Amino acid sequence: MFRILRTGPSNEGDPVFFVCKLPSGLQIRNDKCVFTTPNGTTLHTDLKKGLGVYNEDKKLISGFNAMSPGINKNSCGLMIESISYEHFGNWNCIFNQDLDDIPEHRGDFTLLTKDEPYPEEHLLPRHIVPKHYDLQLTDGGNFTFHGFVKMTFRVVGYNSTDEVNNF
Repeated sequence: MFRILRTGPSNEGDPVFFVCKLPSGLQIRNDKCVFTTPNGTTLHTDLKKGLGVYNEDKKLISGFNAMSPGINKNSCGLMIESISYEHFGNWNCIFNQDLDDIPEHRGDFTLLTKDEPYPEEHLLPRHIVPKHYDLQLTDGGNFTFHGFVKMTFRVVGYNSTDEVNNF
């Protein structure tokens, strides 16, 4: 399972935060998370060093803060102090990268503007904003996978509950 918590659609200049989270019992073993921005920039966190965010050359990047992994050491997040156009789009986060004894975990998500339509592959009406997902995939053999998604969401800017109840 893997969970991504994030704010809803944003405007340029808004602060934005998102958290990638492993289920209880799993931990980020090396205290590091890697995030890839929509333009391919790699952002590194090293929670042993504090809440800074670093580029490939290990230089501190201003305007970003890492978020604490919490008491269970199973989450990693970023806060962007003021989101700009280049931050909108597809992101990914990676936990436990380059460790030999446990698999790494990856998650993908999209940051959208308030005016931008949701991509068709999300298949959610505009007024339903996901708060987090729980994903579970199991190997079904013969190159197939089985799984389920549990989603918590909020309804925004919509006056009728008819469509939500029939969703």
